[in-house]
Amino acid sequence: MTSPPTIPIPEALVEDAPRRSWAMLVPILALVAAGWFLARAWDQRGVPITIHFAAGHGLKAGDSLRYRGIAVGRIREVRLGRDLGGVDVRLDLEESARHLARAGARFWIVRPRIGTGGLDGLDTLVGARYLDVAPGPPDGAPTSHFLGLEAPPVIVPAGALELVLEAAERGSVGRGAPVTWRRLQVGQVLSVGLSSDARLVLVRVAIDPGYAPLVLTTTRFFETSGFDMGLDLDGLHLEMESLQTLFSGGIAFATPEEAAAPARTGQRFALAQKAEEEWLEWRPALAVGDLHLPGDSTSPEPVRAQLGFESGLFRRDRHRQAWALWTTAGLIGPADVLHAPADGEENANLEVSGAAFVAVPAPGARTTALLAGLAPPQGAPRPWPEQRVRRPQSPEDCLAIGDASLAPLALDAAALGEGPMPWSLDPSLPVDATWHGAPVISRKDGALIGMIVVSEDGARIAASPEGLGQ
Repeated sequence: MTSPPTIPIPEALVEDAPRRSWAMLVPILALVAAGWFLARAWDQRGVPITIHFAAGHGLKAGDSLRYRGIAVGRIREVRLGRDLGGVDVRLDLEESARHLARAGARFWIVRPRIGTGGLDGLDTLVGARYLDVAPGPPDGAPTSHFLGLEAPPVIVPAGALELVLEAAERGSVGRGAPVTWRRLQVGQVLSVGLSSDARLVLVRVAIDPGYAPLVLTTTRFFETSGFDMGLDLDGLHLEMESLQTLFSGGIAFATPEEAAAPARTGQRFALAQKAEEEWLEWRPALAVGDLHLPGDSTSPEPVRAQLGFESGLFRRDRHRQAWALWTTAGLIGPADVLHAPADGEENANLEVSGAAFVAVPAPGARTTALLAGLAPPQGAPRPWPEQRVRRPQSPEDCLAIGDASLAPLALDAAALGEGPMPWSLDPSLPVDATWHGAPVISRKDGALIGMIVVSEDGARIAASPEGLGQ
């Protein structure tokens, strides 16, 4: 008996899995790096915009767009516009300057220019032309197409005082001409044109915010020629105010010393061809710079106080008036108004803020007085905080506040006396009896440091009454 044939059992072969090669990661990393560089290049590609000008004035590809003196873009192409009606300038803004591409932005070509606005773009005499820009409002909509200006714009500072000057003829004044005070530029001319009925030439001017207090309703404006030439025994004299006024003329103004209301935007003034000699002699004391007092934003609100009493052999009615100030400690003001005179204590009444009070003689010789505990009647201004009263040891720049409709009186420390109060005022300052009792506020910290007292001996700044500002 034969045995069945043996069938071999197949054996499974076990092979090691192939190892992944690190070389496969190289193209993946390359793709990631390429994508990163492409994304970075896309983010930094710049913002393309197009500006249309009437003429190119030598502008070419590669020239820059500048803002605040630094390059913020580069011109890619300069070509004729459609129907040969101007020049289209295409450029790329840097990503950091993206916000310049907003509605309201103004672009112009900087080039050598001599005209009614003076001299401009002299740096391009030896260098390339370039574009400059004045940004639009922050809330302007993003846009990519702009209409360029043929001349630099006249930039009006925020808060500037804009006025209209009326002249019989234009004279030498042009757009961009300076407006000066004592030969110091404090503003500029915005435009010159005819009135709607062609009867007058209207000159729009803007006074910088810090110098706006120099213009009152009584201010006089006049033209200034670029130069003044004269011949006398010493020879020929040529006086030129500035190089700019030589080409564009200019406007100056003078303000009388008498107190008057501040000018308001849109107010009209006559423009004289030349100044009268009297105008050049005016020396008003007007506060310039930031008139917002530090600390508390409020200013004192003095009120008029009147003392009525009988005096003399025949007991005649007499009156005295001054400014007074309500404080949290009571009413303060000049002693000769808040207190009855010694010989007129009978029937002496003090009227202030629409209320009447019985006035009594002052306890001793005093310059200023405090009626402690006297409460302001209904409708009176808010009392001045007692903690905002101090006594300085030496003169400092300050403001005297009187009639709210008039400009405050600027008092420079150099025009005051020396040492502690009282400080005598320079007789040349326009201080008369109408300033009697006006509170004096420090421009350093906005504190009440005293009040003006006017007497037969002159005007001075007296310290606050005893009990305040210790």
